[in-house]
Amino acid sequence: MQTTSKIGNNSRSMRLIFGLILISFHSYGTIRSVEAFSTVVHTHMTSFRMQSEKENIETKHVQLYNRLSTTENIPRVEISKLKASMSNTNHDEQILLKEKIEKMKSYASNISRHRKQQDPHTNHINIDFSVNEYDRSSSIERKHNDLSDTSTYPAIKSLLHSIRADIDILAKCSTVPDDYFDKNVWYEFRSYFNRAIIQAIRASSDNGDYVMIRKIVESAVEYANQIARVSNEVKENGYDQDLVLLESRIFGEAITEMGKTSAGHSKLKKMWSIFMSLDDSILATPPSAFELNSMITALANRGKVKSVINLCREVTGKDGDADCKIKSDIYTASALLNMLAESISTTNISIIRSIDNTKKSSLDSPCWQWNEAVSILKEFEKEMTLNNQVYSLMLKVNEEAMDLCRSSGSFKHPATKNAMSILDRMKKFKVSPDVVTCNAVLSTFNKGKQWKAAIAFLRAMERSQTEVKGDSGKEWDLPCPNIYIYSSVISACAKSGEYEEAMKLLDEIRSKTELPDENIELNTWIYNSALAACVPMKKNHDEDKQCQHEAAQDILRRMELDVGLGLNTKPDTITYNTLLLTINSAAKFRGQKSIQVESQGENVKEQMVIEVLRTMDDKQIPKDVATYRNAIIACRGEPQSSLRMLTLALKEINEIEIDLSEWGSLDNVKAYLLNSSLNICQESGDMETMTKVFHLFVVNKVTADTQSMLNLVKGLSASGNCEDSMKVLNSMKGDGAANEEIVTKYGIDILSLGFDTFNQMIEEKHYSAAIAGCLRDGQLFPALKILNAMKIHGLKPKSDSLQGIIMAYCKLATEDAKMEFRVARKNYGKSKPKGPVFHADHTTSKERASAALAMMKSMDNIPSRLQCAVASACAATGMWVEAREILWSLHIAAIKEKKREKFVFDVDENEKGSALADLPKLHRSLLKLCARSGNVTAALSYVDAIQDLQRKLDKGIYHIDDAPSGDITFTNKTNILDSWNVTDYSDVQQQKYGGIGMDGEKWKLLIIAASKSAHWRVCVGTLPFIQPYVEAIHPSNASKDKGKGTSMRTLNREYEKLSRALTAAVLSFEVRGQYAWAIRAIDDWIQWGGRRPAKEAVISTCRILAKRGIGSEVVSLVNKVIQVPDHLRSRRRSSVLTYETSYEMAVYTETITALYNRGLYDQADELYVSAISKGFLPFSIVEESSTMPEFKIDLHGMNKAIAHSAVRVSLQHFVQSKTIDELERDVIIITGKGNKSERTLRPVLRPEVQRMLTEEFYPPMSTVSIRNNLGALRIPVSDVNSWIKHQEEAKGLRFLAVADVLKTLTSGQKLQRMLKRNMKRFPTEETESK
Repeated sequence: MQTTSKIGNNSRSMRLIFGLILISFHSYGTIRSVEAFSTVVHTHMTSFRMQSEKENIETKHVQLYNRLSTTENIPRVEISKLKASMSNTNHDEQILLKEKIEKMKSYASNISRHRKQQDPHTNHINIDFSVNEYDRSSSIERKHNDLSDTSTYPAIKSLLHSIRADIDILAKCSTVPDDYFDKNVWYEFRSYFNRAIIQAIRASSDNGDYVMIRKIVESAVEYANQIARVSNEVKENGYDQDLVLLESRIFGEAITEMGKTSAGHSKLKKMWSIFMSLDDSILATPPSAFELNSMITALANRGKVKSVINLCREVTGKDGDADCKIKSDIYTASALLNMLAESISTTNISIIRSIDNTKKSSLDSPCWQWNEAVSILKEFEKEMTLNNQVYSLMLKVNEEAMDLCRSSGSFKHPATKNAMSILDRMKKFKVSPDVVTCNAVLSTFNKGKQWKAAIAFLRAMERSQTEVKGDSGKEWDLPCPNIYIYSSVISACAKSGEYEEAMKLLDEIRSKTELPDENIELNTWIYNSALAACVPMKKNHDEDKQCQHEAAQDILRRMELDVGLGLNTKPDTITYNTLLLTINSAAKFRGQKSIQVESQGENVKEQMVIEVLRTMDDKQIPKDVATYRNAIIACRGEPQSSLRMLTLALKEINEIEIDLSEWGSLDNVKAYLLNSSLNICQESGDMETMTKVFHLFVVNKVTADTQSMLNLVKGLSASGNCEDSMKVLNSMKGDGAANEEIVTKYGIDILSLGFDTFNQMIEEKHYSAAIAGCLRDGQLFPALKILNAMKIHGLKPKSDSLQGIIMAYCKLATEDAKMEFRVARKNYGKSKPKGPVFHADHTTSKERASAALAMMKSMDNIPSRLQCAVASACAATGMWVEAREILWSLHIAAIKEKKREKFVFDVDENEKGSALADLPKLHRSLLKLCARSGNVTAALSYVDAIQDLQRKLDKGIYHIDDAPSGDITFTNKTNILDSWNVTDYSDVQQQKYGGIGMDGEKWKLLIIAASKSAHWRVCVGTLPFIQPYVEAIHPSNASKDKGKGTSMRTLNREYEKLSRALTAAVLSFEVRGQYAWAIRAIDDWIQWGGRRPAKEAVISTCRILAKRGIGSEVVSLVNKVIQVPDHLRSRRRSSVLTYETSYEMAVYTETITALYNRGLYDQADELYVSAISKGFLPFSIVEESSTMPEFKIDLHGMNKAIAHSAVRVSLQHFVQSKTIDELERDVIIITGKGNKSERTLRPVLRPEVQRMLTEEFYPPMSTVSIRNNLGALRIPVSDVNSWIKHQEEAKGLRFLAVADVLKTLTSGQKLQRMLKRNMKRFPTEETESK
């Protein structure tokens, strides 16, 4: 009976189902969602067959009603009948868990089947994260209204309806059927429930509906909460099993699929918050790395890099929190590093910042993403053993950082060093790199042009294979190099100009192909890679470009040779296209050995191009558009040749392989080639050839485009006709009169090219190019005229174009200011006024700087680099207040950047700037301009602002002060020095790249500004600030190991740069007569630097002391300085000492001159004796012989001061070197004829010596000329003896002491040796006359 009843119930259900189908078909003619409805029927029939004894037909009716009520186009009347028939069903008993298992099975299979049948490309929403979240939400809502058209939507809605129905039932109950506590049944239900939820989430993602995903997850969480509540209540009845429903994977799937939609990061974070708020009564499995990785990927795709890093460290406990909720895995590390690499590739260069000195290490970089990647790598290495994928991504971050820093041009990223460090870490943790990792390392070497490192790495890979064969238990080794590895090494050699090494590697590969054990084979691809590296760059020298072309030809010959050997190295179209690009710069070298074909008008470049094209025809190698485009470019600098190549290309246009799917039409190809030729013409400014090219537009019925007109505008500027740019612009707008003028002058009919009043095709870039050309030619008025016309016609310059205009104004203002400064300095030298400072008239340059400032203020979101340029232009023209205002705004931007960097991780792209990167250069520029003009007031103001910014950034103070006052004044310029702190730095590299704060170079510029304005107190107060930087380059800090650490040569170079500060300070002391401070500065500088102070500073100090009459201090100072070891001597290259090359000769000469000018003859003589005793000044006595019976004093090459001391000391030497007290012969003084004087045969020394002997020697000594020798004077012996006798009586012991020194130095054989040595070192009269 039970079986019969069961069959009867089933029969009634079957009749009801088919009845509904017939009614629906009869009422509507068709079923809108036939597949969905048939699926319901199929699922219902299947559940009947699998129904257990405890199941009843009433429960099946409920299931059928739930499904049909969510299926569209089923008549509501029939569903109402079904509901009425079910009203007699007993609802007191809940649906058994096994029944729900079948429901979840049907939902999961139903949704999965429809997802496979549905085309994901038709329903998926295009994601655009550039729009705001509101707009994306609106688009989703609009899409959500149309989701009923998809086949998965009814099934998803049915699943949600079923879950809501169960939630309502559970909410009214305090117990559940007993089978809920059957572990096997419960685990089966949980598995199919989670599977159905996941399928519904994925289907919603296919439709781009993140709102539906959120509803599904929220319903599942609420359902799990109700079951957990009932489970807790029935525990009291003896059940000890917790009914935990949800698996953590649901949230991972939800976040992953939401990431594929246009959901904003706030929606993702909300889903993550729901997930993290659940406990183990809801989640059957704890949170895992899968959910974390899903969140990382989703947020990374939205550019929330620092949010991801912060979230990861928070949930994994890497932020110091011991409560670790999720354990990360290797994929987590991979996702984080890949995110950092992708963020670098899309990063604006402006966010590069300089390295913090206090955190600098061997792996630090200006790129913060790299520094963050290093930190992440170290954290994961402590927890697990990483794989090659992680380290490859680390190398990718390194490479992207190198590209970014290289693009900035101001910062350096140690990419090669970092790549080797990564390999060292892999070896440390015993992770053997694979070929992909090694190729990433070589890619870094390739971009960095580290060809030696690339070859060394290749050899290490080859050696590793030999070692592996001998040691099978080796824990770390390198893979066997393949063809891609060899290609990377060849490319690195070629880019570095090491073409011989590249050829050797090619030969090596050829030899390996003959070995049976080597799986390496040469092909066209590897040869083309080597050829691509032979394309010359703009920065290459001409000789390098010639070598590159020769290497390319050699590679081509090798390819053809290998073809004969049976290798797959046949040159193809790419091969010859690349070869064409190497012709341009190499042609002129070949032209020196070739004869031009004058009859055809061809030059060397054209001959070489034709040879390549002819070779392609002979070998039947197809040509493409790039072939003729490269042929035209190869004739750069020769517009006529490029025109002939263009004509040839248009003639053979139908024979070229053209992919119309890429180009659209044949006319687009023609326009591309025509514009390539126009580009060559505009670079050369050849308007005649450009006219012929435009004529080809008309002949070939090709419409010119905006690029064609841009080339025309640039060509006018290059030809010096920038004033006609306005006419071209008007012609492009349909102005017939302007067009007639262009036709008359150049023969170019713009209106016939497709431009008229209705089809103007004029863009902002045309105006900007015209303005830039006018400014480049110094035509300011036409530039302003074009700018006004641009505004009248409603065209607003784009940000980039306006920046270019402003930069051009700044350049003009700076150049004019420089010329005005030179004129002022020249006039200052002519008038010889008193005072160290002169002022330039900046009227013209100030107008241009003011115009640039006004245009900059009209912009929004002004880039910091542009502000720096305007600030420098203002300072160069004397607009110090305006420059300080811009500096203050940049300091505010820097503080905001630093604050966002520390506290805010999701920074709007529009708010990102580069103030931290651009400020160091601006600070140096402003202080340099202050030093040039001698404006110490402005310099102090700028330094005060710099010090304040550095203090705030170091201490983390992000308070923004009020704007500075409108003027720059200091009542006491030394008071401001007291508010600054002297910072001790010990690393010279930190001083050089010390960021935005003050460094040694900037302190030097402040001292120079103070020196020029004679503010000696500012110099005194500033010297302590430069002390740490001088101490850092002490010789003791030089590395003794070659190639390691800082070399002595580098330290000496830095010392010479900073020595200018001491010279400037001492010069200011000289102006103010502060000799005590000058001596103190010299002594301190010797102690700080461990080297001799600058000779200019020593000479200036000696002048101060001589002026004060303190000759003994002069002698003491000179002796002290000379005793200091000369660490700069190694840089001298001249073997003969001169005033310019010898530090000692310059100091002695100028010091003796200063003493002589002040009448301190005794001290001058003492220094002269010291100088000749050490060989730094020539000894004036010529050795007497049988042919020269007289005593001779040679004064060649001496000034009057040295000559004065030379005569005095020499006369006394005659007495001391003889056994008699008086001379017996006349003294001959050789002065020279004046052949090397400024005015030939107008001697300076001869009359000066005569005057000196008469006026400055007592008793006076007379002189007579020597017959037939105008370059010598004779002093009678009687006058000489009288002078010597008077000196002995008057000066007594002091003069005799000097004479004793001479006697000791020059007695006997020692005197002879010294004289011979001096005669060889210093040229004699005969050698000079020659």
